[in-house]
Amino acid sequence: GGTAQRRVLATGAQRDHVPSNQRVFSIAAPATHFRYFVANTDQAYIMMTTTMTHIQALMDAMPPVNAMAVKVASLSADRVCLQAPLAANVNDKGCAFGGSIAGVMTLAGWALLRARTLDSPVEVYVADSQIRYLAPLYQGIEAQAWLLDVACWQPAMQRLRERGQASLEVQAQVLGPTPGQPVATMNARFAFVMATGAGDKPAVG
Repeated sequence: GGTAQRRVLATGAQRDHVPSNQRVFSIAAPATHFRYFVANTDQAYIMMTTTMTHIQALMDAMPPVNAMAVKVASLSADRVCLQAPLAANVNDKGCAFGGSIAGVMTLAGWALLRARTLDSPVEVYVADSQIRYLAPLYQGIEAQAWLLDVACWQPAMQRLRERGQASLEVQAQVLGPTPGQPVATMNARFAFVMATGAGDKPAVG
């Protein structure tokens, strides 16, 4: 229903006494603090905190992304939030570079889908996107991404199992200093492709 779930900080021995769908997983890391909310009991899976570190490691291994200093701020079954500091992404006008804003939104969409298929022999690519810049941003970039339609997930995974490829639409935004008012938005289509040599039926669902 519409009742908000209770979210409980789960650390140490406390974690063993909290139902998995009510946990907030947190781990400390250099220069950032990762928070991962396990929510939505209707989801067919539960991501663990290792997913965040894995996604971060994948991004850190990409030289352009590493130069932008992009970090995973939060990750849930339905939404990903990435952050990047203004100092590493500033343009000649003193505001965030448009390319960086587009890049962080694209990475947020990629991270959302990559996290959902992390244990599967599947590659995720951005296929096309439409980006709107609504206002300059004079602070760090914080991009959020989510599925355009969650109900499309299972049919897409079925197509991937049957055909070796599929696609899904993702929406993203970068918020500015005024709550609820984005400075940029993105509508994108991402492609799933079965990794070469992975066999005929990837283990996705």
